[in-house]
Amino acid sequence: MNGSGPCLNGAAISIRHAWRAPVPGWTRRFLTRDFPSAALEPYGIDAQHPDAFVAHLIDLDAASVCAAVRSQRESLQHPSYSARELLDTFRSLELATTVAALEPMQDLL
Repeated sequence: MNGSGPCLNGAAISIRHAWRAPVPGWTRRFLTRDFPSAALEPYGIDAQHPDAFVAHLIDLDAASVCAAVRSQRESLQHPSYSARELLDTFRSLELATTVAALEPMQDLL
């Protein structure tokens, strides 16, 4: 890539977006806050906000999500985070639905 990557309706896609081209058998869900659904539709890709994605994972397997969040929290050393602080960070990142689903399970985080 030459730095900015391909364009999607005029919006340059950088490496940080890390999305897969639609290939049969691969996911066609794109976690984004950057591109409107209408811009992705011609490519057969559905846009989904990260909050909706994680909330769906919690619905599917809350124990695994809690274990992953706990692992993430425990890996944060400088500074370390309490479960409450990490949830507050998630909320500041516009993950309010995820936070609401995780708060009752805070002791597992």
